[in-house]
Amino acid sequence: MRDLKTYKWIVLIFCYYIYPFVVNGASLFSYTITYGIPFIYVILNYNLSAGFIGKMKKSQFQCLVLVLTLTLASIVYPVLHHTDDFHYISAITFVFRKLLIYVFLCEVIIKKYKEKSIPEMFMYYFCVATSLYVVSTLIFLGFVPLRTFWMGCVSSENITELYTSGYGYVTRIGWQGFSGFRNTLRCSLSIVFLLYLYYEKHIINNIEFALLFAASFMGNMFYGRSGVAVSALCILAASLYYKIVKITMLAKWMLAAGAVFIMINWLRNMNIFLNQWYLWMTTPFKNLITMGSFNNISVERLLKNMIFIPEFKTLILGDGRYVFNNAYYMKTDSGFMRQILFWGLPGTILAYIATLLSMKRFSHTKMILLLIITFLLFEIKGEVYYEFIPLMLSLSFMKNWQEKMKVKRINDQ
Repeated sequence: MRDLKTYKWIVLIFCYYIYPFVVNGASLFSYTITYGIPFIYVILNYNLSAGFIGKMKKSQFQCLVLVLTLTLASIVYPVLHHTDDFHYISAITFVFRKLLIYVFLCEVIIKKYKEKSIPEMFMYYFCVATSLYVVSTLIFLGFVPLRTFWMGCVSSENITELYTSGYGYVTRIGWQGFSGFRNTLRCSLSIVFLLYLYYEKHIINNIEFALLFAASFMGNMFYGRSGVAVSALCILAASLYYKIVKITMLAKWMLAAGAVFIMINWLRNMNIFLNQWYLWMTTPFKNLITMGSFNNISVERLLKNMIFIPEFKTLILGDGRYVFNNAYYMKTDSGFMRQILFWGLPGTILAYIATLLSMKRFSHTKMILLLIITFLLFEIKGEVYYEFIPLMLSLSFMKNWQEKMKVKRINDQ
């Protein structure tokens, strides 16, 4: 960032805590590092924590109250419906677990940068960590023995065999292990943050923007095509209201895209993994151009089988089920459908109100539209509200800190 030094040790901390991993055979140790260190740090820096989180704005307090209400509901609904399915407790409490980590990262920044700490600094480190995660994917693709070794070291989902034989799974790997929906979501958020930092705040230079943007978009292409579509839409929206669409700029983007396409097309003939990824990545878009439809099995299954109108009683009261026979209830991947099936429209609406409240401190920025676009589109594919709430709430706390330091400087003059 301009006029501010980037510290490598903070980058490393962000890399681990934005993308933590669990070591095989040492899960307790891994979770202690992931959650124990942030908890101890926040407690030991009690005065900083009190000043950072204290004096909440009304919207922040309301957001936390709603999350607490939903946490209580995740316990009550299974009891009322006699399902004894308490799996949703893990989902909703993810907000608090992730909030602890993000508050810890914010405080690390504050301790180092003091009164210069701003929410944009958190966004910047978030983008750098995301870009380095994508670099790890490139390294694993280039060095198969290293990938095999690392996959044996970290605990991941039980689909390891798909890395070598599964269509579309070849590039879904990073230091976390399997990298999919959550990773492409974070790559999309990184793109939103970069557009904001570069075009609205003007606090990163051309080279930083180009490198971080290219890596984040490449991450979308590696971890999930849904992220490509969402990011492309955000870029289009940003180009309109940031007024960055110029003939010269458009020509540069087209030349850059053409160069990347030619390079990938050449490399894929030399690497079987890249060729598999290329076919997986480009086939739906080729279908759209040639047939007018993505003709994509994943999209068709989502729209035809996983999004539906349940019974009226379920709409109003939910079924109190989240998991059934070791799969999501009614086998739906759609985020809003899972919520409706669990606690009906009332709980779903409360969750979305809490999400919007967590973003309220940035409602005056043009970034808010990009965040809402990203949230809505990803929520169709899978639940992400409990990813957005802790992230945006932490950034809003940093906004409070920024304003507090501004007032302090004025009073000291």
